[in-house]
Amino acid sequence: MTRVHYFIICASLTLVALSGCAHQKTTTAQADGVPPCPRQTKTQAEVLKLYNDGVKTTKKGMMGEYHLTSSLEEGLELVEQAALHGYLPAMRTYSGHFISTGIVEMMPIMGFSPTDAAEEGMMWLMLRKHLGEKISAGDEETFRILLNPQLPFPKGFFQQSAGTAWYLQMLNPENLNRARKQAHAWRSCWEK
Repeated sequence: MTRVHYFIICASLTLVALSGCAHQKTTTAQADGVPPCPRQTKTQAEVLKLYNDGVKTTKKGMMGEYHLTSSLEEGLELVEQAALHGYLPAMRTYSGHFISTGIVEMMPIMGFSPTDAAEEGMMWLMLRKHLGEKISAGDEETFRILLNPQLPFPKGFFQQSAGTAWYLQMLNPENLNRARKQAHAWRSCWEK
């Protein structure tokens, strides 16, 4: 291998690494800790408008049950803002799209890899449960573990096939632990 080939390979790998980093969102916990509570800058009416506009935007160009990626991502930016203001329907919509895309379809979305999208979706799902959303029958034990970051993951936790637990097959302990720490830390950011 010549020096030029070596340089081209190194430059290419650097660009790939940098582009991956540049597009990574930071809503979920970072290696150096959990972000503080989101700033609350919008009125309730503004939050509701963000949510409604976001949902409407996600549906532009839909074909059956399939969303146009550009519309979905544009709309989810608005829905995320409403979710960051503690609006539960926005959290439900946002997490649902991330779980569907990252876990079910295993596709990237909004700069998230499928694994990171799964982590993001699970963080918002756990946060909803912390904020009082009902836990489905049969999911109690799964959420007992998910909602308490002090508990270790039991053996076989990531190989379950029923209820919410089947989502966990697409995650690794590191991703899920970051998500549950974030959800646990943010559980007191908004009034229930």
